[in-house]
Order: sequence, then structure tokens, then C-alpha cells
Amino acid sequence: MAIDTLGANALASNSVTAAKIADDAVVAADIADGSITTAKIADDAVTGAKIENSPSIANGLTLTDGDLVFASGHGISFAADASSTATGATTASEILHDYEEGTFQPLCNFTGASPSDGKTQGQGQYTKIGRMVHLFFKFTNINTNGASGDMQIQNMPFTATIDDGGDGAIAAFIGCAKGNHINRHDSSFLHSLILDNTTNCKITETIDNATSDNLTASNCSHATTDIQIAISYTTAS
Repeated sequence: MAIDTLGANALASNSVTAAKIADDAVVAADIADGSITTAKIADDAVTGAKIENSPSIANGLTLTDGDLVFASGHGISFAADASSTATGATTASEILHDYEEGTFQPLCNFTGASPSDGKTQGQGQYTKIGRMVHLFFKFTNINTNGASGDMQIQNMPFTATIDDGGDGAIAAFIGCAKGNHINRHDSSFLHSLILDNTTNCKITETIDNATSDNLTASNCSHATTDIQIAISYTTAS
């Protein structure tokens, strides 16, 4: 009877290669728990090409450093969760494909004529989650010399959804606004408004239960009017 004297110590370095191991020859049942640790795996030894497509990971995944990166158009799928069952509700997507936050510089202009002292630059912050954008911004001491027409706040960071009249999209998005040194009706209050397929925001004043109008240059006091604005809207992508 032949005696196998070949032990682990008798194997030359690098003598066992991937080419010498049959497909599926080594399965999980052949590997003792805890026998393969990070200390036994050379840096960059395991690449995407060596990992099966669509692997399943039990008990969660923890990243101690770095980011989880998705290809453009892909993201986190919530398809396993139940969709809305409300009457008339249609689920368009269950993929969270975008998150972004930062600052932007809105400009306060007017539709009839721009201020002779230049458009007032504001300060803004934004957060984009999927297609939903949340904006918070303000203007201090707005220029109105030589200006006319409706106040038009330009340079929103994303274009609002296009309303094609058939997909149920919202044609205008409403937010809130607060102003100082604005000449308006005693009972009015302010809203922010962005129409579909634009990056321009307007401010409306509501005078009574039936009347609203856009804030104009004549409502403002040159170099003293301040406005703080919040608005949320959806984008095309």
C-alpha cells in the first residue's frame, strides 16, 4: 500500500495555481471557518474578474473606508419593498440613483429691465436626492435701480421637470419665502414659484383668497430689500 508522504510543507511556493485547480473543485465546505483571513490574501489579489457575477452577501456589508460607487444610471434598488397600493398610483422607479449636496449662486434679476447696478448675487444651498431637489437661498440688499417687471431669480442648480400635459407631471412647484422692506398689501404673504422646464424662480404675493401676483421691482426698495427662500421640485433625471 502506497503511503502518501506529501504534506503541505512539501509543496513548492506557487506550485498550486488556478490552472491546476478544476472549476468548482474547492467549495465553501472545503474551507474551514476563519481559515482565510485578510492577512493571507495579498493586496489586490482578489479582483472583480475573480468574483462571480451577482454575488450574494449574507449578514450585511461593512466598508471601513472608501465609498460605494455605482455606474451611471444605477443605484440602490428598493424593489424588494412593496410598492404603493393607493388608487391610481403608478410606480415609475425604485432605484435611488443620485445624491448630491452643495452650494450655488442665485442671481436676482427682473423680467422688464435688469438693474443698472447689476444683478444681485445671492447665497444658496441645495440637496438632491434622486429626482427631488431642495433649495434654501437668500438675497441681501437687492439692487432695483433701473429695473422693471417681475422679480426673476435665475441660476437654479437644476431644471424643473417638463410637463408634457399627459404624464401627470406638476406644472409648477411651490415653496415659501420671507421678505424684509417689501411694499405689498397688508394682508398678503409670499410664496416661491418655479415653473416646469425652467431654472428661474419667482416670488408671488397672495393678497386675498382670490388674488395672487408676482413680486415686481416696484415692490422692492433699492439696496434694502432682503428675501429668504425655500423651494423643492423634481428634475427630469
